[in-house]
Amino acid sequence: MKKYPFFLLVFLFLCSCAPVQTPVVVTSTPMSHSPLDGEWQGAGRTSGNRQFTVFFTIQNSKLAGLIYKFTGADGIPCTAIEYGQIPSANQPKILTNQLSASLGSDLVIAAVFESASTVSGHLTISWHERQTRCNGDYEVTWSAVKLVPQTAQSTAQSKANSPNPFETFIQVLIFGLSNGAVL
Repeated sequence: MKKYPFFLLVFLFLCSCAPVQTPVVVTSTPMSHSPLDGEWQGAGRTSGNRQFTVFFTIQNSKLAGLIYKFTGADGIPCTAIEYGQIPSANQPKILTNQLSASLGSDLVIAAVFESASTVSGHLTISWHERQTRCNGDYEVTWSAVKLVPQTAQSTAQSKANSPNPFETFIQVLIFGLSNGAVL
């Protein structure tokens, strides 16, 4: 019996354990229907100098969601999430780079998009009967910028914690030989 085929099998096994670079499929997000589509974040203040933070999403040239927050009378943040996701049938449309809509009895928004990355506007907020520390009527002048989306990496990178198949094979081989020697 020849030992040559055994070494050939070991060699082929070791070659099969070598790491292989596999291409990563990058799925792209659907094409924007408008240069205004995306996530926006900004800040504003009332005439009484109360600071507000504004977050909103534009999809298909429509306001798809709006969240705002400010510090309440006791220093604890107040966050309004009621319009965080606006049903598509109720999403107000942006016409000629302007948005003007009443989202409910407690919120009116007006905005002018100066460019595809900057916008300014006005919020009329009537916050009552929710949280006493946040209650009030607020007129907020604000401005916002479009957030840059995170892009996926197009090449595969090895993970620092992933095991190397060749090292694993050597460890198993040594373990098997030492156990075989004991037996």
